[in-house]
Amino acid sequence: MTREGDGLVFVATLLSSVGILCWLCYMMAEGCGWNRLAERFPGGPAFDGRLFPWQSARFHAVRYSASLSVGLSREGLYVVPMWPFRLFHRPLLIPWQVLRSELCPRWLFAGYRISVQGFSGVTFLIGGRAAKALRERLAEKA
Repeated sequence: MTREGDGLVFVATLLSSVGILCWLCYMMAEGCGWNRLAERFPGGPAFDGRLFPWQSARFHAVRYSASLSVGLSREGLYVVPMWPFRLFHRPLLIPWQVLRSELCPRWLFAGYRISVQGFSGVTFLIGGRAAKALRERLAEKA
């Protein structure tokens, strides 16, 4: 193969990899229900407050393992995927009134499991510093 052929193979591989990533992000957002949740609870493009990275969620069969950033505000729970998974995933701002939380003490994970009322199969796992901030937030509401 010539050097020109090597360059063409490289470009084709790069473009197909980007295409596959775009397709996967689209299928994840549509297939798991993220976009349905975003239609009901749209978040703005920017969050005014502290974001806690490396949080997780499960949307039916799709797991977002340590790939979400979560923010806590007066209005609710702000959720946005980390970069490069943001493609086709609009930010969420879910009001506190529709969230149900339960303490989730485990050996490796101590935090909160949060579900969204009316959206079965959607569960957020909040741990670390975000769990501490959530605990303080829940104490304020009580």
